[in-house]
Amino acid sequence: MNYGRIKSFNIEGSRVEIAFENAVGYITAVTEEIINVFSPFKPECNHSFAIEGDKSKHVHVIANMVGSYMVISTSKLAIYVYDNFMIKFMQSDGTLICRDFKGVREAQGVAVISQEAIEQARMEGLRAMNISTV
Repeated sequence: MNYGRIKSFNIEGSRVEIAFENAVGYITAVTEEIINVFSPFKPECNHSFAIEGDKSKHVHVIANMVGSYMVISTSKLAIYVYDNFMIKFMQSDGTLICRDFKGVREAQGVAVISQEAIEQARMEGLRAMNISTV
């Protein structure tokens, strides 16, 4: 999905709602170290199954725009949010935990399968995309 550029954000308790040009995303600090990142694909879908049970605690969250990106902080983490809902997680000491890949993905090799295998995939209802035949 192309979220587009960050337009605005709103903080409600430990939840930050981020309005992008084409969608809305939510960053919720469940605890100082557990972060829920969520974007509903349908308006009626407003919860995630990634965190089981209620682990939420009162968490003080700070959010600021820094140029074209935003930084959301708890006492333990910093979450950098970029255009297109690209995210980077860092510990408060600056150690990188995880980040989205922002480059262009290139194929590492060329998949070569027989025409017979492509026809079989079509018969099973699958689409063969970007596949070279022998």
